[in-house]
Amino acid sequence: MTDTALKSMYVLMLAGLVALVFAAAPAPAAAQLAGSAWTAREVNGDPVPDGLPVFLRFAEDGASGAGGCNRFTGGYAESGEALALGPFAATRMACTGPAMDVEAAFFDALQATRSYRRDAAGLELLDEDGEVLAAFAARPYE
Repeated sequence: MTDTALKSMYVLMLAGLVALVFAAAPAPAAAQLAGSAWTAREVNGDPVPDGLPVFLRFAEDGASGAGGCNRFTGGYAESGEALALGPFAATRMACTGPAMDVEAAFFDALQATRSYRRDAAGLELLDEDGEVLAAFAARPYE
């Protein structure tokens, strides 16, 4: 074989190897939260009282839910495990009992969220230090 033929064969083998590597590389991850919905179990380590509607739903175009008394809607930005929530618009109904306290803590947790962790057990919203702000169980997406 001539030097030119060997070089051509080498270039073809290298091109084939590069093509195999790119074909085997995983595709970029799509948004992990869009199309999911979650019921809050804990906010700041405190259990959410049974029957109090505290939930979060992620759609392609935004997030919405209820804080225990009022409903809210707004935006979110997700990149890997980084997560920014809000700003949110919310109704302004007054509630009695623990609903207002839970809701205030929940809305504060949403604003302080910087990342999340999602697994088979549910979803956790995390602050800038990786501490859990709120823990959720999966719920049907409605």
